[in-house]
Amino acid sequence: MKKIITLIFSLYLAIDSSAQIFHKKYAYSGEIMQGVTSVVNNNRIYNASSSTMLQGMFTIQKTDLAGNLIMTRSIFYGTSVPTVKINKMITNGNRLYIVGSIQQSSQSDALVLALDTNLTTIYYTKSYGTNTGMDVFHDVLLASNNDLVMVGNSTVPTGTVSLTKAVPFVVRAAASTGTVVYQKIYEDANNKYLYSVTEDVTNNTLFAAGNIQGTNGTHIMKLTNDNLGNVLTAKNMIFSANTMSVKKLQVAGNKLFLIGGDVNNNLLTVETDLSVNTLVMPKLYSNFKYHDLIKVNKTNYIAGLTVPTGTFSYLAALRMDSLFVPQITTNYSLVPVPSTSWSGVNVVNKSNTMYWIATEGWTAPNPYTNRYIVASDLALNATCNGAYPLTPANIVNTMVMATFTTPVSSFTVVNHNPFTNAMTPTITTLCSTTGIENVNEIFEKFVIKNSSEKVVIESPYNEYVIQLFDITGKLVFAKKSDASTDEISLENLSSGIYVVKLNADGYEQRQKLIKQ
Repeated sequence: MKKIITLIFSLYLAIDSSAQIFHKKYAYSGEIMQGVTSVVNNNRIYNASSSTMLQGMFTIQKTDLAGNLIMTRSIFYGTSVPTVKINKMITNGNRLYIVGSIQQSSQSDALVLALDTNLTTIYYTKSYGTNTGMDVFHDVLLASNNDLVMVGNSTVPTGTVSLTKAVPFVVRAAASTGTVVYQKIYEDANNKYLYSVTEDVTNNTLFAAGNIQGTNGTHIMKLTNDNLGNVLTAKNMIFSANTMSVKKLQVAGNKLFLIGGDVNNNLLTVETDLSVNTLVMPKLYSNFKYHDLIKVNKTNYIAGLTVPTGTFSYLAALRMDSLFVPQITTNYSLVPVPSTSWSGVNVVNKSNTMYWIATEGWTAPNPYTNRYIVASDLALNATCNGAYPLTPANIVNTMVMATFTTPVSSFTVVNHNPFTNAMTPTITTLCSTTGIENVNEIFEKFVIKNSSEKVVIESPYNEYVIQLFDITGKLVFAKKSDASTDEISLENLSSGIYVVKLNADGYEQRQKLIKQ
């Protein structure tokens, strides 16, 4: 039995200490997917994108940590729904939460969907609308009390014919059911959007921010983190140059950072205090188009595109320190791609591996979508990459910070009943001629979930063997399985420590289980 325990611990150490490096392309023909939002859950990578060709549908691609495809599911709302747009996905436990918008007739509502990580069970999907506007969620977070906080905006009619106004809104709902806690519109004289929300757990507050249409500025709100959503501070920030579009907020100690970009493919970073009173001079970096940001320990990793010509661009990664000072910038594209073909870039992390995920596609001559997953180490090394110098540009001055008002409005909630279909891409491994792709390829291919009553196993294999051993090394259970999800009942077993062993195609995985 000592040998089995040793194998378990050596496997975990390998996972924590090594990075997987590969570069793969997933080609979907006859379909155009726009954007990408990604998460890692239980050693699985999930990527969701909107469909622009098939009505009422979006797709989720699920792979293991080596980029091997497990499944691609389409979530279909029906042909009566013209468009479903996906903007953000988060995960917690065995659930995925996805937000965006759903268009019905001449208006659209903000959409939220909760489903399981097997991509088979939809717990709920709801839309929230103002009845008169074009509504959309851009971001969502799971608050510390397990509520979903979703932010977006509504484009509503004004008193002038053919003239509309963009107003930001926040909806807070119970994550388990989608039941609304509150829904509020925050409005002043400007056209405003909300693109990002973050939680300051230490001070129990929320921050939400977006851009102000028609100005060189952004706005930020500080809200109570409760069932009221009252405004503590609300400021407009107008810059002397470059239209700022905030895409991400991040609390770091006693500071708040706003990350985004301008219309000229420049990266912008803004720093303020948690009272939103004092700003450090914003910084601008040319020819890097921001798409996504995550923080690993005290280091920030930004996914985007380098745009050296304005016409062509490269999938790129940027590493910055905790204060957003640049450290490394790297290109990952094999060839330059027309800037208009890229529709989204994301970054996620698992242990010591960074996963850079991008979607590109076009309509002519034949519709297609290519999704790329590039796995790098924390120093941004991958199978094919080249350094890209990040160019500092002019410092952008702040001109105005002003408070704005916050009236409240109500929403209509609609329940939907979508279902799932399957899709299959063609998969190509890129940049493998150096042999780097297989370096440190030690990872868990099975997902094993343990409760007091049963063990649930998710498998990427068509056939595999399940064995269960007690603490003495005695085999207490064995079976062959061809199911993507299988179970072992623990009800008739004595309390104690067990080891489950899984075998498939020469691969073996072991995990210690505890029966209470």
